[in-house]
Amino acid sequence: LVYLLSNMPMAASSCYKQKNFRDREVDVWYLTQWVSWWQFVLSFALIPLLCLPGMSSPHGTPLADVPGQLIGGWECYMERDPVCRERHCFWLLNGYCAIN
Repeated sequence: LVYLLSNMPMAASSCYKQKNFRDREVDVWYLTQWVSWWQFVLSFALIPLLCLPGMSSPHGTPLADVPGQLIGGWECYMERDPVCRERHCFWLLNGYCAIN
C-alpha cells in the first residue's frame, strides 16, 4: 500500500505536465522546474507524518529527531561518514537521480 501511494506524486506530476503541454505552449524545463519545486516544498510539509507509527519506523519517529536525521543524511550524501564514503553513496545517489 505504501509503495502504491508513493507513486501518487509522480503520477500527479505527469498529469499536471500533460495538461499544461496540451493547453498551451510551455517550455519543458520551466514547467519541470516548477513541478520539482512544489514536490520539494510538499515533501517538507509532510515531514510530520514521520511521527505516525509505521511510516518511518514501527513506533514512529519523534519530530525532534528529524533535523538530526536530515543532517545525517546530508553528511552521508557528502561522504563525510566513512561507511558512506566506502559505499560511494554520493555517486550512487546522483546516478540514481540521473537515471530517474
